[in-house]
Amino acid sequence: WGSMGFTGTLECAADALQMLSTDYIDLLLLHHPFKPSPGCWGSPVWDQPCDGKPLYDPGPKERQESWRALEVLVRAGRVRAIGLSDFNEGQLREILDVANITPAVLEMHWAPGAHNDTLL
Repeated sequence: WGSMGFTGTLECAADALQMLSTDYIDLLLLHHPFKPSPGCWGSPVWDQPCDGKPLYDPGPKERQESWRALEVLVRAGRVRAIGLSDFNEGQLREILDVANITPAVLEMHWAPGAHNDTLL
C-alpha cells in the first residue's frame, strides 16, 4: 500500500493476488503517495505509532516507479485498471509526466472541513 517503489509495488500486488486467490484484480490503487517508515512495515499503522511518524514522503521518483510497476501489472494481465488515492495536484502531475496508462480512478479524501477541492 502506498508508494512502495517498483519492486515493493510488484510484491504487494503478488501478495494481494495470492490472498484473494485470483489471477487478476479489477482495480488496483496506489493507496496514498507516502511510504511506511522503516519498522512500520507489516504492522497496522494505526496500532503502532512507529515513533509518531508512521509514513514519510519517498519523493517523486519512488512514486513514479510505483506507477511504472502498476503499468507492468496491467500489461501482464494481472490488473485491469489502475488509479491513485489521496494524491495532491503536484503528486498527480508527477505521475502523469511518466504515465503510459492514464489513471482510471483518482480517489480523494473528502470530509466536511477536511478536503481539497482543486481536483474535484
